[in-house]
Amino acid sequence: MAAFYLTLRGTVVMYYGEEIGMENNDPKSKEDVQDPIGKLGWPLEKGRDGERTPMQWNDSANAGFSKAKPWLRVPPSYKAHMSPPNKKTAIRIELLPTTAGDAA
Repeated sequence: MAAFYLTLRGTVVMYYGEEIGMENNDPKSKEDVQDPIGKLGWPLEKGRDGERTPMQWNDSANAGFSKAKPWLRVPPSYKAHMSPPNKKTAIRIELLPTTAGDAA
């Protein structure tokens, strides 16, 4: 679906990490929750932590985000998105520059 959006006229809107295929990483236990909304509403409302994980820069520890332990856990699937780039990610990366010169 993201590849289709990149072919339309107008401004491209992508969520944080969508361009590289990042997935949501909902907390598995209440102890993993950092978001106040998630702490109050656990287990029905897990909060926003799943969408706020560190940006995945490469396939090293903590996805290259930091050498220190990040506040939110990096999902174990991050290495699959980074090396080698999967087909969906490669297509998105190719399409992104094509929208830059188009008038809305």
